[in-house]
Amino acid sequence: MRLWVLYSTVLLCVIFFAGCGSSHKLSSVEYTDLGQGSAGFVHPEFPAELADSLGWGSLASSEYDKVKEEFRIAISSESYPFHLFRIQSGRRIKGESILYWPKAGTVDVFNVPTNMADYLKGTCDEIRQTQNFEYCFPILTNEIDWGVAYDNLERNNIWTLPDISAMDIEASEDRSGWTIHTQVRLGDYYRSFHHISPDQYGGSAEALNILAVSSQLRIITSSFSLPQNFNTYQGITSGVRGAEFVLCDNSEVWRFNADLSELLTENGYPTISQGQDSLLFFVDVKATVRDEWYAQRANGFSKVITPSEVNSFSMVSTTTCPSLGAFE
Repeated sequence: MRLWVLYSTVLLCVIFFAGCGSSHKLSSVEYTDLGQGSAGFVHPEFPAELADSLGWGSLASSEYDKVKEEFRIAISSESYPFHLFRIQSGRRIKGESILYWPKAGTVDVFNVPTNMADYLKGTCDEIRQTQNFEYCFPILTNEIDWGVAYDNLERNNIWTLPDISAMDIEASEDRSGWTIHTQVRLGDYYRSFHHISPDQYGGSAEALNILAVSSQLRIITSSFSLPQNFNTYQGITSGVRGAEFVLCDNSEVWRFNADLSELLTENGYPTISQGQDSLLFFVDVKATVRDEWYAQRANGFSKVITPSEVNSFSMVSTTTCPSLGAFE
């Protein structure tokens, strides 16, 4: 009798629960079973030649069978470099991150840099190449806790976040600032999704989760060594920390990451009187420049300039650099 009860229980489990315990982290969303063959489309933000050069392999390939759990996330925008992150969970949690960009002349855009090694000086010490790309591993100022990063990504539902196509989001002509592409792999199960300028999505729970993923990636990059790309720059600013710094050729607007009044005092110039935020100054400064984090670019700043020395300055009444003509 006891054997009959046990047999009946097992049979019911198989019939009604499809195997009892077959639920997994991707059960609630559509995914590809790579046991039936490789996934079709792989977004170009995950270049195969980069994955080959790094020894990663393609996460969407049925031949990639050495992974228990893995995330790969690429963040890109209209300026370079891009960020690519890889986090794996197996016997232990480990991760990697690179900066990458297309080689000049390989894509039909105007802003592919030709001096990226100079721009990333201090952040990367070795630039590697593939046929169409260059990339580097950032120098770390402290060890990244990939376990914490993994837990935070899971906490924000990275396995099941919807694709932009499945979200109720109003179309926007301005939604071209930055993109975040994600691949997840659970054994043989694979899915991918992407988002465009999610900082413009609104306050839904899913939108907040996507931004939380971005914030976690920003925390990872805070361990990257800051650039030491000192150069001389000229522009117009109020000099208040966080204010606009408009380049004299009017090509870009950067965030001024200093207090001009303090800099002037340190460099032996007269102190600016009160009301600095309502004044404009032409400044010639020695500074380093880094990219603004993607979600913060909605404020209008593509880069952050951190000046260390003031070569010259003068008060101006308009957004016109001396001897350089008016901005268009």
